[in-house]
Amino acid sequence: MLAPGGITTFFGHQDNLETYFKDMGFIFDTRYNPADVLMDIISGRGKKQNEKPYQVSELVKAWADKAEKTYALSEFDPNINGTIKKICKGRCATFFRQILLVHNRSLLQQYRALNTLALECAVALLAGKSFELQGRPRSLHL
Repeated sequence: MLAPGGITTFFGHQDNLETYFKDMGFIFDTRYNPADVLMDIISGRGKKQNEKPYQVSELVKAWADKAEKTYALSEFDPNINGTIKKICKGRCATFFRQILLVHNRSLLQQYRALNTLALECAVALLAGKSFELQGRPRSLHL
């Protein structure tokens, strides 16, 4: 879970998420979706049992302290960049595949917005005709 600014307030399995914040004194009302409650907590609008207001920076500090005390380096790969590269080798598309995917996505967006494409073509045609009707030459000769 990331606080505004991309700062970590929780990192772990989702099953531990609610327990972690409950241990910090936050209330999870059963009438509300837990994900919405978590978003309220992280944005600084969560409710604590003691009704004392809190700052999001407190969540960040609490997580940093807990992570230092709880998680040993053996649980995580100390070379996180190497781990990300290994994951990307198996899952990431090559550069040319990414180009193809972006190209196909662009074509699909144009196809889904045919009215907009037709309008743009009509405006370009009218602008060109208007330019020609003003007595401007069709091509410039140097």
